[in-house]
Amino acid sequence: MSRWSKEEYECLAQVRERLGAKLTDRPQYPEVVGDRKLIRFIRGHDCKIDKVVEMVEKYLAWRIAENVDEIREDIVTKKLDNPYKWPNGKKIMEVNPMMVLNPKILDKEGCYISAEGVIPAELWAEEHGISPEMYIRFRIYALEYIAIHLEKMSDDKEQAILEQRKAQGGGDAEEGADEEPYGVLDKICVVRNCAGLSLMDFAGKNRKVASTIMSYASDNYPEILKKYFVINAPWVFTSVFAMIKVFLAQKTIDKVKVVGSYFMSTLEEQMEAKCVPLFCGGTWEEYAVDIPSPDLPLLAAAAAPADADADADAAAAAAVMPPIPPTEGEEGQAQAAAV
Repeated sequence: MSRWSKEEYECLAQVRERLGAKLTDRPQYPEVVGDRKLIRFIRGHDCKIDKVVEMVEKYLAWRIAENVDEIREDIVTKKLDNPYKWPNGKKIMEVNPMMVLNPKILDKEGCYISAEGVIPAELWAEEHGISPEMYIRFRIYALEYIAIHLEKMSDDKEQAILEQRKAQGGGDAEEGADEEPYGVLDKICVVRNCAGLSLMDFAGKNRKVASTIMSYASDNYPEILKKYFVINAPWVFTSVFAMIKVFLAQKTIDKVKVVGSYFMSTLEEQMEAKCVPLFCGGTWEEYAVDIPSPDLPLLAAAAAPADADADADAAAAAAVMPPIPPTEGEEGQAQAAAV
């Protein structure tokens, strides 16, 4: 049984060969340098190897520049497993409530849901003591938090597929050669409440912060967006979105649904009504809860280039180890607002 397609295995081998020590001479976090993370870049950039290598290289450099590995350690090792526990998290969540992830809130296909409103102008009021730099740092925590939990959920789903195929008698590598690859890239559904959005929200500190977050998310966390719902969208949003759509990839546009105040029936296509948080017009009140940090074993070693013909045991071993919408070049510019 194959984890990825033959083309993707070939791309993985080329990316690992060209980046070499930049991938291996660093902490071997699976959600950072594992095959699944690289596949997200590969799919996000349509298997264009030069672009994939460029973006992975930039991503690794960004993690060093912004000390993102420290954030990862805070979440996993120091158990900062709730947005309220992150630096300045309590102050930010009180003014700008959001639901980054909640294990009790999944869509109808078992994927995480993330939700938030617009960044309120009052966030920068002096009495709150929140600077743009603090807020951006908080959002990097959110991105890492999402990436870590998506890695664990994806891994769990892969193992379930392997066990199911084995139970059905498809455990032999040769017999399973014609099966669909079992690799999973889990993603999130995002609900963005734009109630109260005005032209002022596209200027000043909000514009700078939103632009930075968008860049960080689109460049460094590709292929994590499943669906993006914009609710209570005022005319200002629909007008701006109509202009930027011409620059987005069609597969990005297909993920975005923009609706006005009568949005619940649209959301219910993807999730149950009880999953919509209070600040988005629903009833769910438990926005931030502790999610035990998953046990993601470090990658064993610098692996040789992946072989599409590897046997099932080797494939299974390799499988072990958040917002405007994700990325795939243009797609990333939509994903960033999701987190």
